Amino acid sequence: RLNVMKNTNIVFTGVFPQKAAKNDFHWKLAELFGANVSEQITDKTTHLIGKDIKTSKIQKAIKEDRIEIIHVNWLYQTFFNFGIADCNKFRMFINGDEKYTPPMVYIFIFISIHFHLFLIIFK
Repeated sequence: RLNVMKNTNIVFTGVFPQKAAKNDFHWKLAELFGANVSEQITDKTTHLIGKDIKTSKIQKAIKEDRIEIIHVNWLYQTFFNFGIADCNKFRMFINGDEKYTPPMVYIFIFISIHFHLFLIIFK
């Protein structure tokens, strides 16, 4: 599982409170799957994961035009697949224009992810 998100540099925005960022399960699971996670966008950032389109980090990423701006559902799908999900299906912006990111089709996927991760972590 440590190689699933190898070479992925993630920043979160609007997903959880920043005060407890490093303790949030999104952050911890991303690291568990091999991602490098940071609080701020850097020149190494490859993916900005969010769910709210009106954050300063998203505006910065749009200007930089090199970072995948994707909905948090991409992360859930990546965990579920044990492989990187297709960013095209989860993009929040295309050429700077807002795009609606549909919710996951199956609600059980989220529950299943937690169950599988529980088994992995406490194995």
